[in-house]
Amino acid sequence: MKKITMLSLAMLLVAATAFAQDSKMSIGLGLGVGLPMGDFSKDTKGNAAMGFGGGLTFGYMVNSNIEVGLGVGYQTFGENKSVPGDNKTTNIPILLNGRYIFAGDKLKPYVGVGLGMTNQTFDTGSNDGSAMVFTWGLGVGALYGMSEKMDLDFGLSYNNVNSDGAKYDFGGGIGKVESTINTPYLGIKVGINYKL
Repeated sequence: MKKITMLSLAMLLVAATAFAQDSKMSIGLGLGVGLPMGDFSKDTKGNAAMGFGGGLTFGYMVNSNIEVGLGVGYQTFGENKSVPGDNKTTNIPILLNGRYIFAGDKLKPYVGVGLGMTNQTFDTGSNDGSAMVFTWGLGVGALYGMSEKMDLDFGLSYNNVNSDGAKYDFGGGIGKVESTINTPYLGIKVGINYKL
């Protein structure tokens, strides 16, 4: 998992460095919460509590409204304490992102989409298993101009980490265990975008 995170961060850094002279480029940093949905939140299934995390994005403005980019994140979800246990779910998504930014003065609303893979780990307290799973998301938000180079980024997104049927390698004699639920969540974030 650490290798994947470091590789993703290295890719973002190389891309940002290669195009640093292009004013169409931006880098973003955000923090947020994740609210488990569907089976992921049910006591008898995923039993996940609210999650916390953050992310790093790299964007390129194709034109005055369309931005494409790459993002890497980290989210961790504890367990709902209504059912005893120490289970934890950790997501490291790596997504290709696109968003349409509507024209505006200081406030610019946007809609977005993301597509990629998530390295997801289930930790039971005594063992953990991980798998790479397909992930997609849809979002809305707004950019608020703080200066010529910097925007505040407020966003709300639906994220579907498609874990149903994925095989998680627990090792240690346990082997691979197949998941029977998806792990979608509603993400709420606040971040800063800086134009390079």
